Order: sequence, then structure tokens, then C-alpha cells
Amino acid sequence: MTRHVFLLFHRYIGLLMAVFLIIAGVTGSAIAFYDELDAGLNPTLYQVEPPGTPPLSLDEIARKIDQQYLQGNAFIRYTKFPEKDDIAIRFYLLANHDPSTGEPYPLAFNWIFANPYTGEVLGTRTFGAWKLDSAHIMPLLWELHYSLTLPWPYGEWIFGAVALLWTLDCCMAVYLTFPRSRRKFFRQWPKAWSVNLRVGAARAIRDSHIAFSLWLWGMLFMLAVSGVMFNLNHQVYQPVLSKIVDYEHVHDTLPEPTAEQRQQRISLETARQKAREYLQDWQAENSFTVYEEDSLTLDMRKYAYRYKVKSALDLPASYAQTAIYLSAADGRFLARSHPRVDTGNFISTWLGALHMGRVFGAWYQWVMFFMGIVVTLVTVSGVMIWWRKRRSGKPKGHN
Repeated sequence: MTRHVFLLFHRYIGLLMAVFLIIAGVTGSAIAFYDELDAGLNPTLYQVEPPGTPPLSLDEIARKIDQQYLQGNAFIRYTKFPEKDDIAIRFYLLANHDPSTGEPYPLAFNWIFANPYTGEVLGTRTFGAWKLDSAHIMPLLWELHYSLTLPWPYGEWIFGAVALLWTLDCCMAVYLTFPRSRRKFFRQWPKAWSVNLRVGAARAIRDSHIAFSLWLWGMLFMLAVSGVMFNLNHQVYQPVLSKIVDYEHVHDTLPEPTAEQRQQRISLETARQKAREYLQDWQAENSFTVYEEDSLTLDMRKYAYRYKVKSALDLPASYAQTAIYLSAADGRFLARSHPRVDTGNFISTWLGALHMGRVFGAWYQWVMFFMGIVVTLVTVSGVMIWWRKRRSGKPKGHN
């Protein structure tokens, strides 16, 4: 009975997830090299000529951008600092609200690329827009992979539900590969790991579906669980993980801002300089190396700036995870975080880095490129197996 129930779940939930997993697989292969492809497709957005003088302050660049493009209709929510001297600085925008209507001002774009030495705008884009030009193709693939480009939070919830079902299905699928007879387990189960190409195309497709899923089960399960983490973090992932290990996301510990505090805001450059001071104090206490600045983000819910750097506290060859949080109202220190703060954060950081191909270097990006293809092929082969059995008229529940 258990096997029959698992088989029905695997079959019909697999069909329900098929379109979503194919989209996730195809787009996931592409965005494994997101930064490299986006920069290669858009050299005029990314490349600048260093003049041999220091970059402008964030406030000077923001002032020039506002005068030329925004006229007070939007503010900078996220700043991505240049990785090298010849790379542009990037800004993500949020619309201000029209005081006469209370509605946000319409924005023609939400990303700006600027020369950090002159403040000159190199180009703009609308992240996730259905445009197939070089400036928009990679962000579109990213949004398709993460949320189907649907309005927040519906796309994230849909993919989160798919990831949750996929996690359960991974466990059931392994059970379905076990031989029916326990006495023959060690003699028969190894056959499930191989593909016999001499018994016809249909059997080869079935064997490939099972064998690839077994050999790469750990990676598939990681993708499924990390998908839950990204899309249903507070709803599912965090409550479950916190029952197993120590886990508290630093964002949840930040104080709620008062209405009075929301009426004032320190500038980007002031936030950057204060964060640098807090970081230096932290380094003096713990003696760790900081490699480079990464980003400055304004969290509107907590009304706090998050200043991130790449440091020796992060995972090897990974993205920046060392962070300082400070009040957006007055710049006072709020919190600091890094991947090793507790077991839950360490696990979550690894899951995120593994899912996004942001650890170990270029060879692991190729692994994730390959995994996107595997997810697509395993899903397509599963649909083909179901379709063949349906056409052959085999009774429901037949394996």
C-alpha cells in the first residue's frame, strides 16, 4: 500500500511540477554563469576607463543621477560596489510616493549603471522585463527562474510550493527504486543505478530516468531544499530548521523602527563610512581579513542599512556574507552577521552558495550548468514514461 501511494504521488505530483521544473532547469543552466554572461553581453554597461583619480562619493554619484534621471521620483535601495577599478557601480531603485495621490511614481527602469569616477550614467534596465535585448535577457532568465516574473509574492510562493513537493518527491522516488523483496535488495538494487541500452528506447529512457536520479540524488535534493529556503523561508524552512539546530536570522533580531525614525534618513555615503568604522572595530576584536566591499542595501521593513563585504569569515570562493547592520535613521550600530554565527546560518549559507554556484570557483559553476540540464532531462523523461504507459493502456498504479 505504501509503495502504491508513493508511486501515485511521484507520478502525478511529478506531472504537476513538470513545467515548473523544466523552466527552473533551463534557466538555472544559464544563470549559473549570470555575472559572466551579463557582463559579456553588455560591455558598455559594465566597463569604464579608470582615470587614475579616486571615485566620487556615493552621495555625489546619487546627486548626479537624481538631477539627470530621477528628479526625486525614486531613491537608491541597493548599491553594488565595483569588483574592479574598471567596472561600473550599479544601483537598484525604488519609487517614491506622490504626496498628492499616495501612489508610487511610475519608473521607466529600476537599475542604473554609472561610472564611479564621473557619475555618468552608462545605461539602465528594468529587471525582469519581458525584453529580449542584451540588457534584459539575463535578468529575465533570473526572474523566470526565481518567480516566473509574476508579481511578488505569488511567483515565489508557487516555486516555493513546487520546491516543497519536489523535496518530498525526492524521498519517495528513492524508495520506489528499492526492490520489492527485501531479501533481494543487495542483488537487485544495483541494477537501478545502470542503463541498459540494448533493450529498446523506451526501457533505456526509463533506466536513464532512474539511474540519473540516483547518481545525482544528493544534488537534486539540495536544489529542492534550497528552493524551499529561498521561496518559503519564513513560512516553512526557518521554522523547521530552527527545531533541529540553532538558527536565527539576524534580520529577524533587528528592532522595529518608530514612525519618527522613518521620517529621517542618513545618506548613502554616511551609512558607508559608519559601517566601515563598525567593521574596523569588529576586525580589531576578532582579527579577520576583509577582501573587498560588496554592497549597501536599504531594508525598508526594518529601516536599516546592510553593508556587506567579502571576508575570511565567508565560505571559500563564495559571495559576500559578512554584514554590518546600522539604523537608516541615525546610523547607530544594530547588528553584525557572518555564515558561522550558528549552525543554522552555516547550513543555510552553504545551501544558498551550492544552489547558486557561488562556491569553489568556476568548475562548480559548470556543475550547476550540468545540473540544470539534468533536472530538465529527468523531468522530460518522467513525462515520456507516463505518456507511454497511458497510451499503452496499462492499469493505474502499474510500475
